[in-house]
Amino acid sequence: MRIIIDERERTLFEKCNDLLQQSKNTSIELIKEVLPLGDILLKSSQTGELLLLIERKTFGDLLASVKDGRYEEQSYRLSNSDIIHPHSIIYLIEGLLSQIRTPLE
Repeated sequence: MRIIIDERERTLFEKCNDLLQQSKNTSIELIKEVLPLGDILLKSSQTGELLLLIERKTFGDLLASVKDGRYEEQSYRLSNSDIIHPHSIIYLIEGLLSQIRTPLE
């Protein structure tokens, strides 16, 4: 299994690399490169097949991107990509919903 992390996600790559070193799992290869879409890509080592594309968002970034139109544009690019089937795309929402401030706060 290859886990490819977008090179702009430095902290995520470092954390994953630390976990991989601790586990001593040799069947997982961690790679850092520029991804045209998404933050994490899972790829089969044997076949090269793209298995899963993950787009990470915090609650705050998700709300902001919905308001300013980035979410719609990004969702369109993801779902119309010829890189991977739309059913293999996952949004990973991070953080605590209770920490989101509403306009009234």
